[in-house]
Amino acid sequence: MKARISCFFLLVFFFVQMVKGEDDTLWQLHTSDINAPYVGAPMANGGIGILPWKEPFSVRQVILNHVFDTDGPQGVSRVLKGINPFLMSMDVDGKEVNTECITNWKQCVDMKEATHSSSFRAAGKVDVGYSICALRNMPYAGLIRVDVKALSDVSLKVAARMDIPQEYSQPTQRFRKMRADDTQMYMLQSYAVSAHRQQKVSASSAFIFRQLYTP
Repeated sequence: MKARISCFFLLVFFFVQMVKGEDDTLWQLHTSDINAPYVGAPMANGGIGILPWKEPFSVRQVILNHVFDTDGPQGVSRVLKGINPFLMSMDVDGKEVNTECITNWKQCVDMKEATHSSSFRAAGKVDVGYSICALRNMPYAGLIRVDVKALSDVSLKVAARMDIPQEYSQPTQRFRKMRADDTQMYMLQSYAVSAHRQQKVSASSAFIFRQLYTP
């Protein structure tokens, strides 16, 4: 029975290339105890801030820089929470990957490459690694890189959804089919209006799959 490796990306519109040094580990913060007290380390680029968490593929919230709304009758300006398009889920043989079915959990924040990486074994059937970053060349965009190595033949399903904060009104979502570099993509788009200043906010996300191959 041959194992298959699947690699894909969740590209969110709302790549960084670094030179490796001899002491790159000095830039890295590691953890391997999922039950320890936890504080998330946001990934930001000046346009958006992305707050990953410890659960598989969890992103707690997105903050938009330079986008303000008033808060309540006093009219105090505050930074808006963004629509969160980074919510991804994975099923292995029909069962959702969550904290109850993973082992060998590890996370690393690389302060040089500005990435937040997680890895684990899910249901004893697949090894999963993913990293989250806020793109520097696209200030209101982020990227989740995901690599999956099957330890045996398995059925794998991935899905993405968006969370629109309750402070927004008139939420709308739609799927859009488009082509990029001869690749057909399905784009999930959301629109909403902020509560007070009527700021219009939107977010889009899409999967980009690499071709499956057998080692």
